[in-house]
This record gives sequence, structure tokens and C-alpha cells, in this order.
Amino acid sequence: MKTGKTTPDIDSLIRLSALFDLSLDNLLLEGSDIVENIKKLKLLKSQKNTLLSVG
Repeated sequence: MKTGKTTPDIDSLIRLSALFDLSLDNLLLEGSDIVENIKKLKLLKSQKNTLLSVG
């Protein structure tokens, strides 16, 4: 099953960490604020899509 998910290459990760003045650890590690916020946003989007498809 295709999910449409991709992972960024290391060069992009390095650029993102520099752009947002974050360490790669903070950008990638499970439990970091950024990772947790991304998970919350994905969950909200999923819930919204579920509600739209039911309604």
C-alpha cells in the first residue's frame, strides 16, 4: 500500500537544521518537541479526513 510518505535526504535534513537553528537530534529524535508536534498534526489531519469521509 502506498502512503505517499517520503523521507528527506541527509543534505535536506542538514539544511533544515541550519535554517531553523536546531540540532539534528532535535529535528529527528523520537520524543523531541518537533517530532511530537508533527505527530499531533498528522493525527489531527487523519481525524479530519475520517470525519469528512464519514459525513
